[in-house]
Amino acid sequence: MSLHFKLFERNLFILVMPSSSPPAIAQPTFIILIGGSILAAVANSITYKVLLNKYKSNEHHHASSQHNYEFFVNQFNVMIYVVMCACVLTLKALAVGPSRFLSQQNIPWMKFAVMGFLDAFR
Repeated sequence: MSLHFKLFERNLFILVMPSSSPPAIAQPTFIILIGGSILAAVANSITYKVLLNKYKSNEHHHASSQHNYEFFVNQFNVMIYVVMCACVLTLKALAVGPSRFLSQQNIPWMKFAVMGFLDAFR
């Protein structure tokens, strides 16, 4: 079986399978990968909620000892993701050159602005 790559839009390639039927292992492997991804996402959500609950004040404590650090833990988590993404983008920009990297970006900035604005109300 030979695999082919086709040019898709600008500088993006997609893998094109031959017209014959896919291997028998493809369907069960796909289901296992999707199931594993769903389980990992659920486990991540649960452990994140447990983490946030550790930083929340209990109602039965004295009023002066009440605190709510959930907001700061959440902001720190967001900061970690921003730093990781910035590192990846910086490495990619350095690999191809900053001017070429920026010219290859076809980002609908208005859609991201609207999504960010609406996400602020969540």
